[in-house]
Amino acid sequence: MPKTPTHTPHPRPRTLFCPECGRETTEFYNNRCRDCGGKGVTIIERPPVIKIRICPVCGAYHTRGKVDRSARSE
Repeated sequence: MPKTPTHTPHPRPRTLFCPECGRETTEFYNNRCRDCGGKGVTIIERPPVIKIRICPVCGAYHTRGKVDRSARSE
């Protein structure tokens, strides 16, 4: 049986240029370098303001259309 050639990795990985900033890199994210690929990516969104109404009598709070009496102060 003939021997199959083994793949020898190149000593230096192939580098490409980021189309946005021109940086030479081997790692690409969204077809851009690490810094440019992360721009404009939102990891988590939060509401700008959270409104909670607290009952002055029983301490229950009302938020998002629901009443929660578990947070009452004793």
